[in-house]
This record gives sequence, structure tokens and C-alpha cells, in this order.
Amino acid sequence: FALRRSGGVTMFTDDILIFTHCLEGGLDGLEAFLESYQAYLGQKINIHKSSFIISTWANEEHCEVVVSKLRF
Repeated sequence: FALRRSGGVTMFTDDILIFTHCLEGGLDGLEAFLESYQAYLGQKINIHKSSFIISTWANEEHCEVVVSKLRF
């Protein structure tokens, strides 16, 4: 099962979409959650298939913070 909406985003039933503020504190929490998820369930997040969508109001610094924290 795949869901396609305007903007070219395709999601499958095992995908997850996370909304957060582009602040280091929020990203630290998200990073910790993703690490705990992987450790607890033994599943690995495929960084080659992962991505983020950033608001049009965000600047280059916001993008750099996200990439440095999430590493994808």
C-alpha cells in the first residue's frame, strides 16, 4: 500500500513521518528517540532511504543543523 500526495511524497504502510521544530534541543530528542528505537527493536534506520523536508522559511543553517544531528 502506497500513498501519494501532491508534492511527490510517497509513503508506504511501514513509513513514518515526524514533525519537529528545527532546534537543536528538539533534534537532540529526536536523535535519542531514533537511537533508542533501533536499540530496543533491533531494527536499523536506512539513512540511504531516509530524508527530511524542510520549510521554505528555513535557512541554510537550519539544514546544516538537521544534517549534523540526524546524519541523512
